[in-house]
Amino acid sequence: PGGLYWAVMDLAVNSGNGRAAKPLQRAAGAHEDGAIGPQTLMLASNHNKPADLVDRLQEHRESFYRELSTF
Repeated sequence: PGGLYWAVMDLAVNSGNGRAAKPLQRAAGAHEDGAIGPQTLMLASNHNKPADLVDRLQEHRESFYRELSTF
């Protein structure tokens, strides 16, 4: 889903690939190994509410930024 791709890309660019992969895997129900592979892509693509995945990623992003001492 398009919005999900943008949310993952934003996290990856601003927080690192692993920080983008794990919350996506958690939200999609995939094994959290920090690498977006076939299982993660399949589960995320077939998720019945992609907007929920985007919301979870945004919540993770906000939480991560708030934990930074420079935020």
